[in-house]
Amino acid sequence: MEIKTATLDEIPQIERLYQELFLEMSILQPKYIKPAKQDANFIRFTIIEDDSDILIATFENEVVGFLLIKETTTPPYTCLVEHKYAFIVDVIVGKHYQNKGIGSAY
Repeated sequence: MEIKTATLDEIPQIERLYQELFLEMSILQPKYIKPAKQDANFIRFTIIEDDSDILIATFENEVVGFLLIKETTTPPYTCLVEHKYAFIVDVIVGKHYQNKGIGSAY
């Protein structure tokens, strides 16, 4: 297994994992989430922009999981010291690869 930053070539595999993620989320929260396909342009934008990345886990050249991380700045409240921080937006390990330590490798 290898953890690396996603490239544009991996978009189709990331799209498939997003479908799996959205399906699982719809089962857990059917009132708010429905099965869907993630927009490829969203994935492309996330990969090419400087303030976000998708880290992928690969096994035998297959993307088996990913983590989307985004950088942002604190809101402009007078009581806050402005700084940048990162937060995880989405994370998934494909169903067939779960419980193998992939998620903890991120």
